Amino acid sequence: MLGKAPRFVALAGVLWSRFPTCQAWSGRSGAHYVLRHDMYPSPSSTRRCPWRIRSTATATDEACADIDVRVCDAAPTSNILDPTFSFDQIPPPADPAANPDDDGFRNFRDNAPVWFQNAICNLGVLRFLVDSLTYISAGPAVLKQHPGSWETFLQLSGVPSFLVSLLVDSTDATDVTKFGGYEAIRYGSHAKQVMHVWEPQAADTHQQPPKTMVFVHGGAWFSGFPAMYRLLAKPGLERGCRVAIVGYRTYPDTDVDGQADDVAASLQAIQSKYPSSPIVLMAHSTGCQVSSLALLNQPHQSRANVKSFIGLSGLYHVEDHQLFEVGRGLDQISPLIPANHYTIDNWNRRSPTCIVQTSHSDMTLPAMYFVHGAEDMVVPYSASNKFAQALLQHNESSDVGVRCKDIQCHVLKDVGHTETVMECMFGGKTQDVVFDLINPYS
Repeated sequence: MLGKAPRFVALAGVLWSRFPTCQAWSGRSGAHYVLRHDMYPSPSSTRRCPWRIRSTATATDEACADIDVRVCDAAPTSNILDPTFSFDQIPPPADPAANPDDDGFRNFRDNAPVWFQNAICNLGVLRFLVDSLTYISAGPAVLKQHPGSWETFLQLSGVPSFLVSLLVDSTDATDVTKFGGYEAIRYGSHAKQVMHVWEPQAADTHQQPPKTMVFVHGGAWFSGFPAMYRLLAKPGLERGCRVAIVGYRTYPDTDVDGQADDVAASLQAIQSKYPSSPIVLMAHSTGCQVSSLALLNQPHQSRANVKSFIGLSGLYHVEDHQLFEVGRGLDQISPLIPANHYTIDNWNRRSPTCIVQTSHSDMTLPAMYFVHGAEDMVVPYSASNKFAQALLQHNESSDVGVRCKDIQCHVLKDVGHTETVMECMFGGKTQDVVFDLINPYS
């Protein structure tokens, strides 16, 4: 038993934690830092082996002593080295076992039957509950926190202007004619294989053709859909970009391989429909792993228009993250192990960091940009730093391997996991950094 708390209460807490927009959001100010190397070793754990995987999961990576830290205050991508900077300004990556907010999850993991935890994940019960919670509660709650966002959401959903005026409180109203609805573009036969695409208004387009900003959501492999991230279209449209939000199959309908195939197919569909438009591929959380795999596994001609990748709070090393989930108490209910094919060897084949570290093929990737919150308690910022370091080492090596046109890793002070994507929607330093990297008018 879970003490005095019923198990369904603990399960509700798990669902609340796993779903990004259910968590509290608050805008916080502070400088952000560009780190070129890993700052701390990967998380490790001696907890019990979850899902009965076939070998022991350990992390033996050592910290890199030579760290080049670049501090950006006014200009997000300035390369001004601040001699007064101290590592005390950035906390170490999150310790998964130290967060008291996860005590309920650990109790649930340790007391609920393993078969039950696995079943609600593998049978799609978890997905149903989380996606339903978004529609009923979490999504409306987030929109209510930000005046004017309901109106924008309705506009982007294609609701006629006169209905928007009737549905939205006039005290919150802004310009009801600014945004238009989306076009749903299907790239496969499954219901989730669809993109929502918005075109910038002609007056807002500073270039011909406009850049296409493609966003791939996260959701721990099992949840998420385009409507949930619809407000991301607003800042892109305001800056003259075409915006596409990609939906893809989630677990248990498919695994990570199928999700990467979906992202690759969506990019091919966009490239075919807009052949002269440069593409900026942006993703969040587990969507970063899926999108990176799509870039690494596809031939160059199928992604030739992708000029840059921007990973927000991204996961790139499956084994490291599995250890982190063990510490949080989420390992039995998370789809990580089955979606990535159970064994550590299979995890490494689906880990962009490992693919780059062991690659012996000549490959050119677009510019790779990473944006991560220093306070991330879901995916530690060492995940982005580690992948960036692997790419940087290949770039500086004379051997054949993966090459990138540019590599940057931005660690944002006082920013958590969900805040990177929320600040992109509603404003904040993450949005400033991201759209400086996109630079839509150049």
